[in-house]
Amino acid sequence: MPVLMVINTAGLQYDDRLRKEVLSLQDLGRKVEILGLEYANRSGRTTVYDAVPATAIRLWSRGWFTRGRGVAVKTLEMYVRFLAAIMREKRDIVWCHNLELGGLVPVLAILRACGRIRQIIWDQHELPADSLLRNRAYKALYLWLTARCDRVVMANRERRDLVAAWSGGSVGERVDVLENLPDSQFATLPVEPLPSDASRWLNGSPYFLAQGGANPDRHLASLVAAVLHENLPKLIVVGPYSQRQIEDLEAMHGSDFKARVLFTGAVPQMKLTPFIDHAVASIVLYEMNSENTRLCAPNRLYQALSRGVPVVVGSNPPMADLVRGIDCGVVLRTDGADVNDVRAGLRMSAARRQRLSTAGSMRRHLAWESQAATIGRLVMIASNGERLGTISNETRLPVTRFDRR
Repeated sequence: MPVLMVINTAGLQYDDRLRKEVLSLQDLGRKVEILGLEYANRSGRTTVYDAVPATAIRLWSRGWFTRGRGVAVKTLEMYVRFLAAIMREKRDIVWCHNLELGGLVPVLAILRACGRIRQIIWDQHELPADSLLRNRAYKALYLWLTARCDRVVMANRERRDLVAAWSGGSVGERVDVLENLPDSQFATLPVEPLPSDASRWLNGSPYFLAQGGANPDRHLASLVAAVLHENLPKLIVVGPYSQRQIEDLEAMHGSDFKARVLFTGAVPQMKLTPFIDHAVASIVLYEMNSENTRLCAPNRLYQALSRGVPVVVGSNPPMADLVRGIDCGVVLRTDGADVNDVRAGLRMSAARRQRLSTAGSMRRHLAWESQAATIGRLVMIASNGERLGTISNETRLPVTRFDRR
């Protein structure tokens, strides 16, 4: 019986964590299927990654309400459609992604009791909002839901420790950490030229890269202001953005804005390397206005380092500790809110203008495959119906097994 990944995502081709988990499970000899809801809201069957079968559902309610409205109705329909698909056949593991799918857990627990599935894994890509962490009713609900999961997965140790302390220790024992590190398939992709439109726009100029930089919590305004008010390389922003953001920035900075800042829109994960490889540095900023962003573990930070590209990061503890620990870039004094602080960090990074000489060792140190024991333990718990405590976290699958991809 297969492992079923259930996810609500921007798009399967953009979800690198899902891709890595799926391919790792395949390398362990497990059959994997994906059941997903994408922002495109199209239903149908396809294959993704290494010919992994994927089924997408469509929500009719998205046509009834404008974006941001009718959330309760949309969520209820999502649950009903996901559960209808899950109940069509027996599953070994149902691996739910993100906090919003916690509503599936009670029904999945009933299906497990009836023998329709064997195990439930809840992969929490993010932390609950701070307001929920302060809410006693939510805390009780969260503890009740996690108690009905066989395992909970989180993206770094800092988040696990926070939730363990918040829960009084009851959740910590159920949590496995899978850091969002790049896999060898991504790290060893050949170096390729930039797309022609980006290359023409640069016209030979150097540039900084901001992956996902247009998201509301990434200090885009500070970064743009720092680049435009200093004799610095240009800026390429990769990831989704809104036309309103472009208009506001252009109104603020005038004609200089479009001459020095390029927005590419969304780029599939496996097409990111040309933008990374030719950058002076990758800029990774997160507002520290919530526990989730303060304790961020961004995929794009590790992606840049695996390609030998230095980074400029805010003072968020996980990022700052990593960059200081292996001397792979510049750590700002702030989280990036201070334009002068960002400007100073960019100047320092631009002055160095060198790739990381330790890229090879960092690829090994920051390798998704180094977590193979954790993934294997999760799978063996599910397939055998019991916890196998004899597997060491230091046990690793040979990296050569992953090179064939």
